[in-house]
Amino acid sequence: MSRKDPWPRLRRALLYKPSRHVYNSKKRLTAEALTRVFQRMKGLAYDPIDARQDMFSVSQVCKSWREVSINHREKIWGSLPIDLDTDSEEFIQELLRWSSSSPLSIYSGIPIDSDDSPRYNRWLLVLEEFHRFESLSFVDDITNYDFQTYLEMAAPLLRSFEAKITEPPIPCFRNILSQELFGGNAPNLRHVNLTGYTLASNSFLGLNLTTLFVNVKACPPSIDEWVEILWSQQNLVSLTIKHALCLENDNPASSLPPVKLPLLQELCIMYCRSIDCGLLLNRLSTPSLCKLELCLASHNDAEREEEETCLHANLKWFVGCSTNKFISSCKLVDVSMGYDTETSGPLKILSFTAFPEESLSDSQDAVFKLSYLTQSTSEDDFDLELSHLFQTLKAIDILAETTAIRLKPLPQSTPFSDPLLELLLMFKPGQLRSIEFYDPTQFAMLTYVRPSRYSQKLLLECENIHVNQSCNDLDLEGNCIEELSEILQYRKDRFGVKTSSIIYY
Repeated sequence: MSRKDPWPRLRRALLYKPSRHVYNSKKRLTAEALTRVFQRMKGLAYDPIDARQDMFSVSQVCKSWREVSINHREKIWGSLPIDLDTDSEEFIQELLRWSSSSPLSIYSGIPIDSDDSPRYNRWLLVLEEFHRFESLSFVDDITNYDFQTYLEMAAPLLRSFEAKITEPPIPCFRNILSQELFGGNAPNLRHVNLTGYTLASNSFLGLNLTTLFVNVKACPPSIDEWVEILWSQQNLVSLTIKHALCLENDNPASSLPPVKLPLLQELCIMYCRSIDCGLLLNRLSTPSLCKLELCLASHNDAEREEEETCLHANLKWFVGCSTNKFISSCKLVDVSMGYDTETSGPLKILSFTAFPEESLSDSQDAVFKLSYLTQSTSEDDFDLELSHLFQTLKAIDILAETTAIRLKPLPQSTPFSDPLLELLLMFKPGQLRSIEFYDPTQFAMLTYVRPSRYSQKLLLECENIHVNQSCNDLDLEGNCIEELSEILQYRKDRFGVKTSSIIYY
């Protein structure tokens, strides 16, 4: 074992079977070292609830370890999460006693009961220590008014708050946060995740949040209300708005100035109309933004074109105001079609994703994602959505610096027409250095897309082409295979094998 290892004795104690040397007082781990072992175990498990069982098992290794776990119970057990769904009332009482005055982490994934059930009694037990809550995650019940008062009480130690509530078809008093959350007295609160609660412009007054996630369908805040909310949260680093955006009841003559979020790095606006998204972007200034994700709900009414025009203008302005120009420097783009998993119904989602690095093989986080949701299965409607997507990409000029692209299969309106190939031809010859074809048919069809000389030159100027199957498996009429063979031979002669490769996988 290396001499640099700071934990040689600890490793021997945990990895080897107990022997007589372990029980020798000279070989025994100190109480301080064992306490650190328990504390480190809290962060090893993916689920904090699972970490408790591991710690219980380790505490039963021997008598001295049990004594350490009891004598130092505030440091060891103090911050263990309490699971109100599975923990018994007796066990919760023991955890509360062991934790002494340490902060508490509370979890529940089942709606709060409003009767004398065991779960309700367990809730009453921990709520007596509400002033010690450091982390709280629970599912609220629209019929339970007992917990409403706690949302208005001071929470001096709370750092993370996540709550979901049954969302009624119409708003009611129970799910409206009409007063400041925790009375505005939660000085350590940084992370808030709310689903189903209707917000007011003063919901987060007095708080200093860094992460805010809001998901509400019934009476979401207007754009003006969002501006007022964000004016009070200018230290946000991450902001996610799902369904929670509505143009209705907005004041067209609003005098509210745009809000500046100097620290915001991630912005996600999901399941909103194009015009709502565009107008909100027009009211924001985010000089430090590193990631932008937009998911737009499509519709085919008479105002669609006007709404898309509004989105293009405001998105172009928003991107141009970003000092680091993170969107304009995207090197790799990806276009795909799939099904949305977060909404009910057979919704299809057309997505464009951009990445900062050119490499096709390395996994990397996206810096920009634009998606359109649609329920229609008509080819004409799909072509319309694709047209809107391409127009938005042109508006922000995101393809100007792109050098690599992934092409995944999309629905085709005709056998010899692939919309992704039309996207491919939006690039200048020599601009792309890498192209990845998920469908070998796309590779062959590129020679049929007009103008053919342009498409052939596009392939000739590209250094690396990736195809997921051999083109020999294709059975197409005409001279497509022969033309591709000539192109590939020319590429080998011009670039050489090392810089011009067809990769089959």
